[in-house]
Amino acid sequence: MKYGKKLASLLLAAAIAVPMTLASINADESNDKEIKAGIPFTKTDEAGNKLAGATVEFYKETQLLFKATTREDGKLNPSDAPKYINEKGELMLKNGDYSYREVKSPSNYMLNTDINKFYVIGDVADPINLENKKIPEGKGQIIIKAIDKKNRNGLEGAEIEIYSKKNGTKNDIVATLNTDSNGNVISSFSQGVADSGIEPVGSGIAINPGTYYIKENKAPQGYYLADKELKIVVNKASQSTVTIEHKLNDGKNPNQQVRETGVKIKGINITTKKPMPGLEVAIYMYDVNGKLVEKEIFIGKTGSDGYISSSSLGSNLLSKGVVTLNPGKYVAKLHKLKNAKSHEFTVVKDKVTPLELKTKTISTGLKPGARKSSPLTKSKGATLAKTGSKNTRALSVLGLGIVAAGVFLVRKK
Repeated sequence: MKYGKKLASLLLAAAIAVPMTLASINADESNDKEIKAGIPFTKTDEAGNKLAGATVEFYKETQLLFKATTREDGKLNPSDAPKYINEKGELMLKNGDYSYREVKSPSNYMLNTDINKFYVIGDVADPINLENKKIPEGKGQIIIKAIDKKNRNGLEGAEIEIYSKKNGTKNDIVATLNTDSNGNVISSFSQGVADSGIEPVGSGIAINPGTYYIKENKAPQGYYLADKELKIVVNKASQSTVTIEHKLNDGKNPNQQVRETGVKIKGINITTKKPMPGLEVAIYMYDVNGKLVEKEIFIGKTGSDGYISSSSLGSNLLSKGVVTLNPGKYVAKLHKLKNAKSHEFTVVKDKVTPLELKTKTISTGLKPGARKSSPLTKSKGATLAKTGSKNTRALSVLGLGIVAAGVFLVRKK
């Protein structure tokens, strides 16, 4: 009898537990129906105008969930992914980490190459606005990406050269580009001497229509150098894409050591022959017609050893004081110093050009309103300034003594 009661109790418990478990499973599978709030998504240009025709991919962590195209109102088309987009064009997503990227831009607009992350917590996330900038008049967009050949993930740290050709041989360097953590080339770059009209636009790069060549001269860390020359043709008001695939470096065929190309500038005190710290130096380039471009391409400051140790313009300064530049002719001179002497120099591929800037000036590049530093005299300028400081202190002490004596005499009277 006791066993019968126990068996009945177990059967009753199972009868209750199984439906509850099934209900829990069904609730998890139909979680889309439980989401009450949608996440607004809008595609616009920089003026806020709604844009149609953009195709966007959405990922949960690293897995592609769906892709959808925007309508005339800039909202996502629900018919592209009804499980994830409601009739208002809003995203209907469970809690988790997500990302999205544009894979096709609206006509005449730059492709937004950013990969953007967002988070859904409590079925709620901030509204998303994905912006496009227009392709500059008469230009096209060039898209370069470095990826792992096997898993297709973007690779950071590739250094890529764009150049033109004349009569089948390499001519002028257009620019030297570097890739970010997503494998996309960053919009801050070292410009070459070729007149290509290259310019950063948003997260992308615009360039004059034409035929260009691309070659990697530094591989991402842990990968073989992909040094095959690639051809790319850029057309007006459109995008042209090149993908550079990389194999993991297994150590069997190590990459050849990349040689530095640029200039190493040292500031020297013309009087003492010692290194001159604190000099602000600007570098200028010549254009394809041999004319000096007045806009600085690099500004840096010398350290205690006289070599450039920091920069306020340009990301092409190496740790050893070498400023990486494309082959060509350049000018270096003290920045913001009136009538500063121009020092011409030439950069040759795979070589670092040494350049000494001999000067009497203590510092340059002062902020507006700051007192200008005066040039030092030939031999005793610095010593005289020091002696003058001592004499000033002596006179100050003498003056205080006279005042004290006067006070004493007044009190005595």
